[in-house]
Amino acid sequence: MKSLSLLVALGATSAVAWGQQCNGNQDLSGPYAVIGSRLFWSGSSITPPGTNVTNQSFMNRFWTANQMTNVPFALTGRVFADGAGMLYSSETEGLSRIGTYNVGTDCSVTMTFDVPATTGTGSGTGTGTGTGTGTGTGTGTGTGTGTGTGTGTQSSQPLQLTGFVSNRGGSATLSGMNGLSVELVRPFLASGCSNATLPNSLTLNASGFAFNMNNGTGTGTGTGTGTGTGSETTTASNGAPFAFSERLLVDPSGRFVEDPNTATGRRRPWTGTYSINADCTGTAIIQDAMGTPRQLQFVVTQSEAACTTFNRPELRFAVSGNSGLGLGIAR
Repeated sequence: MKSLSLLVALGATSAVAWGQQCNGNQDLSGPYAVIGSRLFWSGSSITPPGTNVTNQSFMNRFWTANQMTNVPFALTGRVFADGAGMLYSSETEGLSRIGTYNVGTDCSVTMTFDVPATTGTGSGTGTGTGTGTGTGTGTGTGTGTGTGTGTGTQSSQPLQLTGFVSNRGGSATLSGMNGLSVELVRPFLASGCSNATLPNSLTLNASGFAFNMNNGTGTGTGTGTGTGTGSETTTASNGAPFAFSERLLVDPSGRFVEDPNTATGRRRPWTGTYSINADCTGTAIIQDAMGTPRQLQFVVTQSEAACTTFNRPELRFAVSGNSGLGLGIAR
């Protein structure tokens, strides 16, 4: 009986030792690559996400996708944790505060993203057709284009995520409302990435779903001479799922070319271009064997598959734009 009691006690002690312990906010510190997504549709048609936002900051893109909780999105970016509970934008975006976080001794983490600036401006263009009654000259039909700018305010509440820190602060996984998922991983370098950072070959694996682009509708007014003004809206709904796996050779000048050993019998090769920023974020466009262009946003990260003495870069990427929506990894 004493032997059994001793074994039980030892087992309990070992189980406690196996559980990861954290020291607090200091365990989440330094630069992180961020992969955020919500990969489902509410059933309603909406404007395709991720089509014209690559020039905005990560936080603005992230928050725009979350203003409407039924909006699917996939994006990547960079943030900086100060080790004391403050979350900032990346160094290249000015290290402005974007939120707070709190790490518990059990390695649980709560992260709250601030609401971005309360005002903003935007512009847009549209085309449409319309009919109208002219004054004194009869009736006519016409087409027109229009542009506009506007300002808006936000009354949204801060966005809260919960999850856990792992790998001794090397990564964290969090989730939020309506299928929101966020992952933090270490970037390949704190700074100093370039097109030459990638290895000479990469194997891409991704999955997601295509968009069904709905026909645009236009409205307008016309004068008797046949001129008019109008607007057009284009929406999208979920389409067929997709998945691809391909090995590409990397040209440090910013090109992807297909490995000739994998191209046998294909109608056309996989090709693409890419550009990497100093903070290890980047964009790419690849064209598959069917001629479908796919827009990628990515972060160059430290490979989880690499041994401790050799840091090999890999890409964590989001498929975005009108070609579809999804997530992938390239090693």
